[in-house]
Amino acid sequence: MSVLYTLYDYETFLEMAGLFLLYFIPPAGKETIIPAAIALGIPWITVCLSVVFIDIACCLFLLWNFEVLGLIPIIGPRLTQMMRKGSIFLTNHPWLERFFLIGLIAFVLIPFQGTGAVSGTILGKMAGMPQIEIFFAITVGSTLQSFLIGLSVYALNKYLGLDLWYVVAFFIGIIVLFSIGTFIWYRLCGSKKNA
Repeated sequence: MSVLYTLYDYETFLEMAGLFLLYFIPPAGKETIIPAAIALGIPWITVCLSVVFIDIACCLFLLWNFEVLGLIPIIGPRLTQMMRKGSIFLTNHPWLERFFLIGLIAFVLIPFQGTGAVSGTILGKMAGMPQIEIFFAITVGSTLQSFLIGLSVYALNKYLGLDLWYVVAFFIGIIVLFSIGTFIWYRLCGSKKNA
């Protein structure tokens, strides 16, 4: 953030800082933050590099502090249980290890809710992948996803003259509809189990 503070005026820096703060709050993700930043006039390459840096920082933080997550009362026991199940599954199916790296890159690359650096790092740890492979997968997946979104949005604006706020509104609409659909589905499944 200090690099962005020195490169841009204070108002632009505050806009970027606000957007990057929203990036940590679900359901906002790369598919909404990058178009919004570009619509505000921030260069697409700056936005993409910043988002990749945030993902790398989150990945490294989780890799270096993963054991601390195990000490959190509600999360810790569940993570331990999932890691144990994953270890047993991998012991029974060792051939799957060949596909972990490509699978984790694809997981981070796909722009859906819950597929990002944080969940990708946790998934990689649960699968028993080495830290360097997890870091590589998160870096490659995040870079590809960020630059695909950023370049696409930039091209839509520059060559087709599309107002980028429509792109942001479109993605927010998809996220809201998906969230409502998921809520209804869980309510229906929950009522069937109770019946």
